[in-house]
Amino acid sequence: TFDDRLMNFLPLGIYMSTKLWIYYTWFAYVQMFVSPISTVMFVLGGTGLWYNFIKAWRSDPGTVRTSQEVKYRTIIELAESDGFDPVVFCSSCLVRRPIRSKHCSVCDRCVARFDHHCPWVGNCIGEKNHHYFVGYLLFLSCLALTSAWGCYVYLANACEYKQEAGYMENLKAAALCSPWVLFMLCMALFHCIWVSCLGVCQVYQVVVLAMTTNERMNAARYRHFQSGGRGVYNSPFDRGWWQNIVDFLGWRLGGVLRPSRVEWTKQYGVPGEDGVGDSEPLINNYQFV
Repeated sequence: TFDDRLMNFLPLGIYMSTKLWIYYTWFAYVQMFVSPISTVMFVLGGTGLWYNFIKAWRSDPGTVRTSQEVKYRTIIELAESDGFDPVVFCSSCLVRRPIRSKHCSVCDRCVARFDHHCPWVGNCIGEKNHHYFVGYLLFLSCLALTSAWGCYVYLANACEYKQEAGYMENLKAAALCSPWVLFMLCMALFHCIWVSCLGVCQVYQVVVLAMTTNERMNAARYRHFQSGGRGVYNSPFDRGWWQNIVDFLGWRLGGVLRPSRVEWTKQYGVPGEDGVGDSEPLINNYQFV
């Protein structure tokens, strides 16, 4: 029988093989027709891509962890108060859900500032690896575009074309001359388009909306998002486009920048708003047996 777990590894395998084809095409065909500087830039871009990919793939996305004692205390408190509201309590992990968190059904864990589960990196995208994921998208878009340009340069110089031939005739000549490079040109353009669209969407959500993908799709379900009418919701986490970037990247640059110090794995309310225990456990002192 088909193992559903293979679906978790299939997109990752497709990604790995595609990148290996791109590297093979560049060094076996393209590098002979481009300058050494272009190859150096290709390698540097690929290094940035692999760094961000591995960090997004292997890093902890921000798993919500707590001790067994705190789990018991939380269950008792919720049982004696308003019950187990699924917005507040995760029945799978038996933990109180921090604000902006969500339980991932694929990884079977609660992730702080959850964005989505990405099959292409085989991991959840959350508080601690979201910036690596966006960096991965940007580097991948640039690498795909560079690969498409390199394939075009190869086909333009390595193949012979009739001077007055039409577009379709030249395309046929390129296919007969080097079908593999033409295939890689089309595939690189395809990946560049859809990855760039995803990257632009991610940057727009982070910088302009101050939302995650999960929050944008399910804003109506969360009480802390204020409706602006016609399906438009205002994020209480918006601090202006520049500060949103600083908070997202977490860069300090020797104190020049001041990102937010919010730890989303322990934040239970909107930062800055009056409330009970924004970053505290549900209860502080409770005796149980």
